[in-house]
Order: sequence, then structure tokens, then C-alpha cells
Amino acid sequence: MNQLPNLINECLINTKHVENAAIINFKLATVVAASSRFNMQMPQIQKFIEAFKRTPHTRQEGLYFQDRNYTCVRADKHSIYGKCLQHIMKTCIQVCVLKQLKS
Repeated sequence: MNQLPNLINECLINTKHVENAAIINFKLATVVAASSRFNMQMPQIQKFIEAFKRTPHTRQEGLYFQDRNYTCVRADKHSIYGKCLQHIMKTCIQVCVLKQLKS
């Protein structure tokens, strides 16, 4: 049984601070686990992977996701933070995408 979906729900979604989350395998460009009703398609996954490969470009241009433009506040090889409450975090083999609830 894959425990990552349970981890996403118990540690992120249940906090009521995060609306949706997904963990992406960086090398395979696949979703390993995601919260319910959060379906990421291959073009979206590729955008996140490219955002980490081209952080100077990401800092300058921002990120477009789910019909919204996100202004990049910070981008390096470990994390990308956007102004529209979008937070992306990368580890060596995985990318975790968190969409925070509006406050």
C-alpha cells in the first residue's frame, strides 16, 4: 500500500492551509501521489520540471499553472515560491507541488 497519499492528506490537506498537493518523481516525470481531485497532466508536470532546470528564467517570467500566472518570489535548485500562494518544493528525486488555500 502506498502511504504517500495518506501522508499528503494527514500532513498537508488536513491542516486546512493546503488545498491540493502532489508529489512528482523528477527523473520519471510522473505523479507518485496526489490529493483527491488534483489531477496533473503531463504538460503541467513538464512545466514544473523545466522551472527547476531553468530557475533564472523562472525568476524572471514566473510560472503559469491552472489558468493563473504566478509571480516568482524565489527560485533555486531546491524550491520555487510564487506570489499567488503557489509553493513548489523539490528534493533530489521528487517534486512536491502544494497549492495553498487563500487566506
